[in-house]
Amino acid sequence: MTRPSRVLVLVAALLAISSALPAWAQTDPSEVSGNEMADGPWTGWFTAAGVETYAEEGVTATVSIEDSGTFSFTVADGSTSGTWLSAGTNIWHTDPGQPAMLTGTSNLTSSGSIAGDRTNLTGTGTTSQSGTLVIEASGQTITRPISSNTPLTFSMTVTGVSCEAATGTLTGSFIRGSFIAINGASFDGDVPAEERVALIDGLAAYQEDFNNFTNGLGWGANAPEGASMPDVFPIADFMDLMADAEAVLNELRNASACVSLQVGEDLLERWDTPNTAEIASVIESAAGAFAFRADTVRAIVNAGFRVGAIGSGATDQTAAASAEEALRSQMEEIVNESVGAHDECANSDSCIFGTQDVFTAAVIGSQMGWTYEVVRNVDGEARSISAGRLLQMFSVGSSDGSE
Repeated sequence: MTRPSRVLVLVAALLAISSALPAWAQTDPSEVSGNEMADGPWTGWFTAAGVETYAEEGVTATVSIEDSGTFSFTVADGSTSGTWLSAGTNIWHTDPGQPAMLTGTSNLTSSGSIAGDRTNLTGTGTTSQSGTLVIEASGQTITRPISSNTPLTFSMTVTGVSCEAATGTLTGSFIRGSFIAINGASFDGDVPAEERVALIDGLAAYQEDFNNFTNGLGWGANAPEGASMPDVFPIADFMDLMADAEAVLNELRNASACVSLQVGEDLLERWDTPNTAEIASVIESAAGAFAFRADTVRAIVNAGFRVGAIGSGATDQTAAASAEEALRSQMEEIVNESVGAHDECANSDSCIFGTQDVFTAAVIGSQMGWTYEVVRNVDGEARSISAGRLLQMFSVGSSDGSE
């Protein structure tokens, strides 16, 4: 009754970042440059799904088919040859009110060969199925094993080729789906294939540098056991890391249309949001753990702006706000230390003694829209002063009080 040979499927979409096909697998066929695959080695992913319904002995059963897998083949002189494999599940069920109720799940593993030409390919192979089917009828429950090894065939038709990506349809006895293939040898466009590899390598290299930096602070997940923070925040190393992050962002923003097809047009968003939030978290933690000089805060603010970790353009505004408040607090402390150390403005309500640090706090604070709680020498009370107002009140002097 189970007839497992009739419910086999071939499907797949094998990408670590998503269970669905990536953006570049959904290219509109009307926008592609042709539908013939060039000579060379191709690697790809295919996805399909299907439902089989059959009736026997007054019972109508439905099997929903899902699976995932990959393929690789070589096109040479117009002929194609290669292999494929997949894995997935069948889910069995019947609607209520029937003489018997069927439920069950079977696992599928499939593999075989691919052959064809530049536009049409045929996959052949074998599917192994194993699982359990539960049948409930007349007050009894019967459990039956599902086990089979069955040959199968499917077809793949190329609908378009753009840059290095070929897209198309996949059709089997009970399934319909799509596939994407990447040509690793040739290139149908004006950007070398190495650009894609360099971009992915750049992302990986930056992440390694980031992990090494946080590990060096004793904060990273892989920090040595017993590691402690350095006495002084390594601002030079941090700025090098921010320069790397900025370079990666520029590469993502300026990636060619072909490379965007390959790595996913949403890669900038997928990379930018979590990584800039990580940077903002490091800034917040560092501002709480180290005593910064004003020029250190200025450097961090400017770098954070450029990579989108802080400021109105930050992709994670919650993380950005926390980092900004930690930096503002540092600047406020610097202003108060400078004001409290000098009496030059003690008898004036219109100025605050200013060192270079106070001037930096005023400039950066104006850029960020910050307000400082400043203890004025004239009366010893704390007052809220905007950074813009602080600039107007600034009285130039040296750190030792001389003018």
